[in-house]
Amino acid sequence: MMYLSTMIGLCLIGTCSPAQSQEVQVIDYGIYTGKGDAVQEDPDSPTGQMRVKTTELNVLLKKTDVVPTVLKTTFGFKFKVIGLPEGATTKLRLQYTFPEMTNPTNGKVSSSYEVSGDFPVAPLIAGMTWDFVHPWEMRPGKWTMRIYSGKRLLTEKVFTVVGNNKTGSDIHGSGTIEGKRPRPAQSATK
Repeated sequence: MMYLSTMIGLCLIGTCSPAQSQEVQVIDYGIYTGKGDAVQEDPDSPTGQMRVKTTELNVLLKKTDVVPTVLKTTFGFKFKVIGLPEGATTKLRLQYTFPEMTNPTNGKVSSSYEVSGDFPVAPLIAGMTWDFVHPWEMRPGKWTMRIYSGKRLLTEKVFTVVGNNKTGSDIHGSGTIEGKRPRPAQSATK
């Protein structure tokens, strides 16, 4: 199954008032590997599930905005919230848009997904990622990841998913990705 990776966690003591102006700073982006995730049911997700990940365990394998259609590939970006007092949290809405996909298990057709959660303020880092878990979700085309505070767009990253290869070559060019489970930092995944 495909899972969305977004950070929902590390809620800290303190809250952010709407009058304060937070921003999102992108730390890195591309294809990641990682571990330490738990699967949660999410009927709004195209796959019916979401993964919650630990950001510190994810490693950037390749900085790129071009992503191969390879099972077990995780792509997206790490970010931190700035402009608010350290130790606070802020509510953010993470939006994914992608080429239309159909879940063969339930027939659900999706071209977007959203999740909201409380995110920590810098220096802590969060992540917004997508995991290719099922062949049917590996849709070539434009994949856009956006972060909002209310209706205000804080950041946007566009990835181009290419090809139809299900095993592909290693990110470093020396073998296959099979057997590895790329997953990014503290994130919630669909």
